[in-house]
Amino acid sequence: MIAELKTELITRGVELPEKGRTGGAGPTGQYLVLPNGDIACAPSYWPEGYKPNKLEKKDNKYYIEFNGEELELKIRKNPEYYNKTTSKGQPMKKLALMHGKNCLGTTIYQKCRFFDEGKQCKYCAIEETLKDRSTIKEKNIDELTEVAREARKEDITHMTVTTGVPPKEDYIVERLVELAKTVKNNVNMQIHVQLLPPGEENLEKLKAAGIDTIGLHLETWDKELMKEVCPGKAEIGREKFIEDIEHAVRIFGENQVSSFMIAGIGETDESVLTGVKELSQKGCVPFLTPLHPLPGSHFENRYPPETERMDKLYRKASEILKDNNINPRENKAGCVRCGSCTALYEYLEGI
Repeated sequence: MIAELKTELITRGVELPEKGRTGGAGPTGQYLVLPNGDIACAPSYWPEGYKPNKLEKKDNKYYIEFNGEELELKIRKNPEYYNKTTSKGQPMKKLALMHGKNCLGTTIYQKCRFFDEGKQCKYCAIEETLKDRSTIKEKNIDELTEVAREARKEDITHMTVTTGVPPKEDYIVERLVELAKTVKNNVNMQIHVQLLPPGEENLEKLKAAGIDTIGLHLETWDKELMKEVCPGKAEIGREKFIEDIEHAVRIFGENQVSSFMIAGIGETDESVLTGVKELSQKGCVPFLTPLHPLPGSHFENRYPPETERMDKLYRKASEILKDNNINPRENKAGCVRCGSCTALYEYLEGI
């Protein structure tokens, strides 16, 4: 039941008094605590005409009617560090947010040259949070370390570091190396990073600096769809992503490399499952998640995929992962360890 409930929440969402995060580069929304304690990231924004689930409030508790049962859902509480500032006076909430149950999330560089070139990913709204001043363009590494230290006091144990695309991509590798060394020297926290394929030598540098896991995100297995939806990534090419995924699995280990696969951007079920199979056979975790439409993105008026479709995809994808001995629960840090934006693990564990 938990797998099906989570799928319902991460696709269809729920109406809540507080919207949650509606900007950024990846899946966004409001974090809900399920009856078993797992976390689901439910979309917080919907196009006009879309009808999310409605919760019933009784005695300051929230309930959802699901499969004939009334189930209690809780809104995950925000951490105390949101109310603190760094030594330089920067609100800590502007530098890094809490994702899921115990993950610290930050975007180290909140700009992307693909936007300037008209080649941005159409589901992405990475620069919207700059416009509303809820974050800053570049995060200071010493300040991020201060946030990590405070977050660790609240049992936030691992960190996801995403990034936009700067004019010179090696710059991001340098900053991630510096971040990893600084954080690891000061805080007991495991680190996940996401970036464009940096090449084998840079992957070695990231590992040597202390990075625990890495995400190289294809987003779709369909080459023609990639050209349409992610034109900047399409110019890099699927072959380059696959090449670096293979290098990364050798360097970081099986289950420590991941690649997002987004459902709801125009792909077929067949292409999704082919991607899941190809990636998992290489020791990479395919992070299958439904589209969460974001205001300011090209896909802001697109609906998330149907719950029934995601249920079928998750059932088939979980069997593929089992056949290829992929266990996302062994992942050390980041989106895969968090798991709040996917129900793949719950289906896998139910096989």
